[in-house]
Amino acid sequence: MKFVTRTVQQIYPEPEYEESRRRSFTDYLDASAIVLLGDPGIGKTTEFEHACALEQSAEKHPADDFLTLATRRFKGKTLYIDALDEFRSQDVSGREVLNRIRGRLDELENPKFRISCRIADWGGKIDTQSLAKVSRDESIVVLKLNPLTDDDIAEAISDEISEPQKFLDEARSWGLGDLLFNPQTLELLIEAVYQGHNWPSSRMETFELAI
Repeated sequence: MKFVTRTVQQIYPEPEYEESRRRSFTDYLDASAIVLLGDPGIGKTTEFEHACALEQSAEKHPADDFLTLATRRFKGKTLYIDALDEFRSQDVSGREVLNRIRGRLDELENPKFRISCRIADWGGKIDTQSLAKVSRDESIVVLKLNPLTDDDIAEAISDEISEPQKFLDEARSWGLGDLLFNPQTLELLIEAVYQGHNWPSSRMETFELAI
């Protein structure tokens, strides 16, 4: 699917203006520290890849690589630390992984950093305050990646689907509209329908056909 510019909702600090609730992730790149939250498959990694390419001396690394590889690799970089949740889920408390990330950021003399995590695995205020202590200006912005809109979907699938609006209407008529707004399930739905299959009748059948 094509990359489309997504919007985010600012969770922390609480925005003063309504328009701050629907800005793009790249609007925040001046921030010293950013946390990007979202549901599984919502597009956090893709958003990181796009934004990382726009920042000078920026690199994206999975959280486990950031904690495992030699510190010297990361010096002088703006760091995109992806998929905290995948590595964090291996730890019983979840706290140790974040503390190790904080320690390594402190060793690196507090570079600019961005961290992505599933909403369900984020510790809210406690995690936010902990990470702020290793931000170079002691501030942090927490953002939530919004689901795709109808316009986003139409643009994203325009290279694969000749009639995007018809596709959206048919998906909804089959009761599969909730699969459209997450890039991962949207891709599965496209694969299930356009590999010569008929429209699946359920979420489970969509996954089975796509696989």
